[in-house]
Amino acid sequence: MANAITTSITGYTKQEVENYFLSPLFLGENWMGKFKLYPAVKGSMKLDHFAALEKITKGQTGAAFNATNSTQYTQVSLNVANVEAEMEQYAKEFVGTVKAEALRLGTDRENVDGTVIKQIVSELMLQGVKRDFNRLMWFGDTGAASTDYNLYDGIWKSLQSCDNKLVIDGANEQTIITLSGAVAAGGSDVVIAGTTLSASGLTTGDTAASIATAIVAADGEATAVVGFPNKFRIIEATAGTDTDLTSGTSNGIAFVVDIITQGAGASTDCALATKGKVTAAESIKILDAVYDAAPSELVELPKTLYVSRAFADGYAKYLRGQGIESSFGFLQDGTPSLSYNGIPMVVRSDWDSILANDFGVIDGAGSAASKVRVCLIADNAVAIGTDFDSANFETWYSQDNKSYRFRLGYKAGAALIDSKMAVTAIEG
Repeated sequence: MANAITTSITGYTKQEVENYFLSPLFLGENWMGKFKLYPAVKGSMKLDHFAALEKITKGQTGAAFNATNSTQYTQVSLNVANVEAEMEQYAKEFVGTVKAEALRLGTDRENVDGTVIKQIVSELMLQGVKRDFNRLMWFGDTGAASTDYNLYDGIWKSLQSCDNKLVIDGANEQTIITLSGAVAAGGSDVVIAGTTLSASGLTTGDTAASIATAIVAADGEATAVVGFPNKFRIIEATAGTDTDLTSGTSNGIAFVVDIITQGAGASTDCALATKGKVTAAESIKILDAVYDAAPSELVELPKTLYVSRAFADGYAKYLRGQGIESSFGFLQDGTPSLSYNGIPMVVRSDWDSILANDFGVIDGAGSAASKVRVCLIADNAVAIGTDFDSANFETWYSQDNKSYRFRLGYKAGAALIDSKMAVTAIEG
């Protein structure tokens, strides 16, 4: 159990006991207003999806009834997970500091209930929960190696199912292969789409992670996906190089092949001269590439761009250089916001620090400098499930441990409802 506040302060001068300052929490504007929120999900929820119906109008055939065509009815699973945050605070941590003036006396001296210390810890904890909620709702991935991220699948994980994904690294095609299972027969190779990509001499029971490691060692084009030992990637300068690779199973190892193609000529449109930084000229090329990749169904709907600060800074320079003041909108509170082609842009400054600090466990992030991300999402195309609004915040004093404890639990998860309703561009 973590002590919420620790200190090495041993003395203090005269100060108002009630005064304190909390480090600000930068989470951006209310981005959840653009998503479909399900506030009372208790477990897995099935979301109904009906494909568009068309070409049902035909020439009159006389008396006979002739129904034609049909629509595809599918379901998308919205899975939520139980998560909780727990902290405790020992009153003795404040002995010798100005906040000791707020502590109780006698047998209650270890109980911070009713003091400014409880108020501070409560506010700090709720800030931390909110920060974690934003981090996990975007970057949560049940396949991640870190327990800080594998709690539930977030928005970026759900966006992996979208039809149009661009790679901001100059390559025209990136193939990511995810392995699972274990080797069924020792001594036999694992063959992916007719090509032997692993070393010989496998042992029965070898894991997907060990096979991925063997493939990276044996194949000069294959590179590891940091933080995901059961994956590897192949980056090509020409689109269509790995079209022969298909998902399947070989010798007990199942593999899923995800080919991310930028399209003809996109290698120059999505290339950066300096990793992690976007110039004015590069910013507009990337936005044009994202918009061009959007299907007509997405273009016709209300939609929003979500970008990292590393990208937004470059785009703001482009707008200033062009003197396009009309591209800056202003919110009611006077906060400036960006837009592109009439599409509002939400800048997620927290992405940059998350990617810089935890790139090793975030899928698609190649290094600490891989901070450039852009996604175009139709409004209400991402479903967010939670019971956060009704979650209980519990506090109590533990006499056995002489500590005051705090707990907050809730459920959360995300899903993309339609694969056509998003386009992503990620710096690898």
